[in-house]
Amino acid sequence: GKTTLALALKEQGWIAFEGDNFFSGTDPIGDMDYNTPEQSEQHKQWTKDSMSFFTTLWAGKIPDADLKERVAVGYETMCSAVLDVGQKNPEKSIVITRGVYSNDLRARVTEKLGPKLKWVFLTSSNEWLGEKIEARFVGQAASMGKTLDEFIGTWPAEIFPDGEDRIAYLRRSWWQSSMTGFDPPVDDTMISIYVDDSVT
Repeated sequence: GKTTLALALKEQGWIAFEGDNFFSGTDPIGDMDYNTPEQSEQHKQWTKDSMSFFTTLWAGKIPDADLKERVAVGYETMCSAVLDVGQKNPEKSIVITRGVYSNDLRARVTEKLGPKLKWVFLTSSNEWLGEKIEARFVGQAASMGKTLDEFIGTWPAEIFPDGEDRIAYLRRSWWQSSMTGFDPPVDDTMISIYVDDSVT
């Protein structure tokens, strides 16, 4: 969804800024790299905080204030990187791909990036998203000559609970609950697209 839309805009001359790459420590405007890099301590903390933040939302709960603030500061750091890219490429538009689930976090991003920011929300059902997310990771693993188990095994251990099968955990805590905790857009200036198999 997000990356597909970004790549379509990239073909029209936009710069695609991949938020997941920024937080994992790879080049956010380069080609997608599915190999897990050696992460700095800051990127390890962002990975851990992001996973805690999202899994709390996906469980239908509210993240605590300290975690929300750490995540917000991480997003503001990402926004600074986006602004740097914009200053170096003033003639180009930038599309940023990253899940921003809560309205308070959206407000922080909007404040940081300024009035030219336009929001596009892709929404769907938990079931449809779960199937698509798992299929995407199966494909990424195959492109690297790995099984899904082997691919997930390269992810940072800090994001998984001890003693639970990683794929079962991801299905339960993420893949089948990705829309849980998502705040709907606050006004009609925020574009919202419902995604299913009919969308091209």
